[in-house]
Amino acid sequence: MTNRPHKPRHGQRVILPSSLGSRLNGRLEAKVLDLSIRGARIEHRDLVRPGQAYTLSIDLPRPHTPIHVVVRTVWSVVLRIEPGAESTTMVYRSGLEFEGLTSGASQRIAEFLCELELSERHDRRAAGDPRAGGSGATHQGWLPASGEAAAGPGN
Repeated sequence: MTNRPHKPRHGQRVILPSSLGSRLNGRLEAKVLDLSIRGARIEHRDLVRPGQAYTLSIDLPRPHTPIHVVVRTVWSVVLRIEPGAESTTMVYRSGLEFEGLTSGASQRIAEFLCELELSERHDRRAAGDPRAGGSGATHQGWLPASGEAAAGPGN
């Protein structure tokens, strides 16, 4: 279902330990599976078309208020078909690119990603995993470099 070649990703993607609830255009339910400062990968049951723009509302924790961002579908594929009593349901996975991300939304995403990274490091350290790495990060590491747009190609 793609209509253009896949571009390389330009942001560090974090696979979420549990999916985040979200909605496209306020009505199409989706689960955010991974997230970066540039975009997201979602799983959903309604058709979304590559190249089409949507408003994505992501239910980020702390504070429990959603952020709303304009996204463009980069790719979309059928993941599986689930048989039902009356009809079958297609489940899709799609890659979304953020467009015109506000500084407030960018900051909230960066802080959320930093919290996930610190939590993962803490869990690794507690388990004695040598990959636990350095001593903490700041959300500044998740923000685009100075002069770089907040949302660009890839996710």
